[in-house]
Amino acid sequence: MSKKTDSVESVPLYSAWSRAALTASFFVSPLIFFTDFTRNPYFFQITLLNVSAVLLAASEICKRGLSFFSFEKIQTRLFIVFCASFFISSVLGFMSVSQFFKPSVLAENTRVWLFTFTNCFLPFAAASSQNDFGESPETKRILFFCLFWGLSWFLFPFLKTENPQQSLFYSFFDFYGAVLWAFGFWFIFSYIKKPSVKTVLILPMTVCLFSSIYGVLQYFGVEFIWAKLLTPYGRRAVSTFGNPNFASSYAVMIAPLAFYFLHRAKDAYSRIFYSLTLLFSCAMIFASLTRSSLIGLFAAFLFLSAFKEYRKNFLVSSAAKKTALAVLLVFLLWPDENLRPASMGAARRFYEGVTASFSGFSLSVPESELYPSFHQRLLIWSAAGKMFYESPFFGKGWGNFELFYPYYQGPVLAANPNLKTLRTHANNAHNEILEVLSQTGAVGAGLYFLFFAALFRSFFSFIKTADEENRKFAIALSAAILGMFFDNLFNVTLHFTQPAFLFWWITGTLSALVWNGAKRELKAGKPVIVIIAVILLSACFSWFNQLMREAYYFSGFKYM
Repeated sequence: MSKKTDSVESVPLYSAWSRAALTASFFVSPLIFFTDFTRNPYFFQITLLNVSAVLLAASEICKRGLSFFSFEKIQTRLFIVFCASFFISSVLGFMSVSQFFKPSVLAENTRVWLFTFTNCFLPFAAASSQNDFGESPETKRILFFCLFWGLSWFLFPFLKTENPQQSLFYSFFDFYGAVLWAFGFWFIFSYIKKPSVKTVLILPMTVCLFSSIYGVLQYFGVEFIWAKLLTPYGRRAVSTFGNPNFASSYAVMIAPLAFYFLHRAKDAYSRIFYSLTLLFSCAMIFASLTRSSLIGLFAAFLFLSAFKEYRKNFLVSSAAKKTALAVLLVFLLWPDENLRPASMGAARRFYEGVTASFSGFSLSVPESELYPSFHQRLLIWSAAGKMFYESPFFGKGWGNFELFYPYYQGPVLAANPNLKTLRTHANNAHNEILEVLSQTGAVGAGLYFLFFAALFRSFFSFIKTADEENRKFAIALSAAILGMFFDNLFNVTLHFTQPAFLFWWITGTLSALVWNGAKRELKAGKPVIVIIAVILLSACFSWFNQLMREAYYFSGFKYM
């Protein structure tokens, strides 16, 4: 039985404005960054992604009205319900603090709610409103584009524009780079002329292939974009994402999708493209040396292997077997941070983290036995637990973790002087369950996880009656979601721009696929559209102001 048709005629998705926003969101934003424009070299891509998400929503709302939000779906309603509980926690958190803290709480809440709206809700709504689950796009053109466009960047160091007078404009603009980006934008924009759900997913896979190859080269000391190797985290590769954890989490979600498309590949070009994407996605995780992402990758493929479709196809697909063998060999042969041959760097790092964690699962271990990456997490988790214990129903307030963490960390450090060498800052809880519990309490966390429970209940109902291809696609999407969640049991990437946007897009895509109910056309009057337009334009204006604030600050910093 295939997916049910809609009770109303499907509205074609993606106008030219929407395709431009998709191209900017999925292709340009994760790959573009500047080292001389803002203090955080990746702030431009954050701004571009969020403004593009807003423009995508605005374009689709103008065309389809409130149908864009798919209010008829239980997943959309539960999303709004848990967001409402999060908002209540923010309000209660603001009201519960003294006047001294109120400006800081308001600033943090504004920042987090901008992120929640543009990075979580809008991509979920956009993906959830999709209705074309047709065939996979051809990959011959995209494969040759990857080869030509990727090699063109090797000339960038020789052809880039110098900025001798520290001009703000030339900190941002480069003629050769602009030509390459214009060509790349035009190609991707043309490639998704008639986009389906699967065509759109080709874009983050293409990005992951580019960024993963770049990250692997960085790990081995090869830098072909900038004048010197960017190593803010030692040997750990950051690629174009600004942080090795962000790049690895992105790859965790792409790997099971690439595996799904590899199973369906019908020509040599497709097999090459998806095999390379899968291989380099895994290699990027190894180059990042992110142990939580290794756990997420293992969880995703363990989930895939639980279904007979993937076990059967793996046994008969020579491309899948060869790629899996290549991934295993790369994992075993991956060198450590000193690039010593046969040092099993990725495997040893994972083993080291597991053994050190289990042998020292306490904050009272001697200082000489501390394993910083794990015991700092224990310190953060203990503070998060104290926040939840203090406010068990609505938590400390959505968006307040980083602001109040030092006050809960202090007593723990006083009681455990052996921890004085640990890093004493935490922007997030480094565990998604504690992240939500500490800030939104049992009410917010219960509704949050009820949303995922309902989504996976719909998933298991769907695969009982769907045809084989839709089953496999739904399983791959679910594997990507689960992989990201297991990654974030020790990571924070669900709360950062690029990985969060992709996660909620995949979640919305699964919601669209497993929904078998009728779709309704919801018309909106002009006052409603005007209110929505004002909200969206305000979000764009806020993000642009933040970008220019960062640019002017960094310009003044360099002058000083």
